[in-house]
Amino acid sequence: MKEFLVKTRDGAEISLLYFTSDKKNAPLIVDIHGGGYTGGSAKEDENLCRVLSERCGVNVASVDYRYAPLVRYPKATDDCKDALRYLINNTEFDFDREKIFLLGHSAGGNAVVAVSAEMGDLIAGQILDYPWLDVRLNRRPYIKYSIPAFKLNFMSKAYFRREDMTMHDASAVLMTSDEAKKMPKTLLITCGRDTLKYDGEAFKRILKNAGVSVRHKEYADAIHGFVEIYFSGRMKSNFWLGKSLIMAQEKMAENFIEEVKCFIDEICSDR
Repeated sequence: MKEFLVKTRDGAEISLLYFTSDKKNAPLIVDIHGGGYTGGSAKEDENLCRVLSERCGVNVASVDYRYAPLVRYPKATDDCKDALRYLINNTEFDFDREKIFLLGHSAGGNAVVAVSAEMGDLIAGQILDYPWLDVRLNRRPYIKYSIPAFKLNFMSKAYFRREDMTMHDASAVLMTSDEAKKMPKTLLITCGRDTLKYDGEAFKRILKNAGVSVRHKEYADAIHGFVEIYFSGRMKSNFWLGKSLIMAQEKMAENFIEEVKCFIDEICSDR
């Protein structure tokens, strides 16, 4: 793994972690971490990125974008776009520029959709992992183990101004059919024990109605963040879940890697 510094459009610098595949000219996954635009880091996804690189035979770049309170909308997604341009334009990186995939977790899924909305012609596929796609302030149904509505509202108000919350690159569930047609092929992962599954389901309907290819996998017993929590080594500290539910999260997280590999392999075989 190597770390690079990327200059953003407003003159700031962000970190980019890069994991090189053993294969020449392999595809690239750009990983965008979660954290509600108020936390998280590329470093926390380091083990996940390493596993993806090794098991999927790809290069992986993880973006350490800025978030609230340091910046507000749309700075975080602008950082991700700038990082993608840096990767594409820098010949130091050996990857197939026709096979770029975006992977976003939670708020990172929100960022992925915003990047695809502007740069979709450069993206072979997007992987939305329990994405947060409706940032409007609202009351969500209670689901045990899910993120409470008040916490989602707190994070939304920290990063988005009220008038920003209805922008279609902020709340993708408001996207028009014409906007949705610009989206790349999509792998959508949702969790049965997560209120954000409703965001994913609504966005899936929008994409399908626009004729975009969507593969949807819902893990019925998965909690929000199960992929990142497991691969960061933090799963066993969630003692309130109970042993059997923890074991289920671990199994589903391992299966997630296979889902990603199959998605990438299928798209690459068509190109």
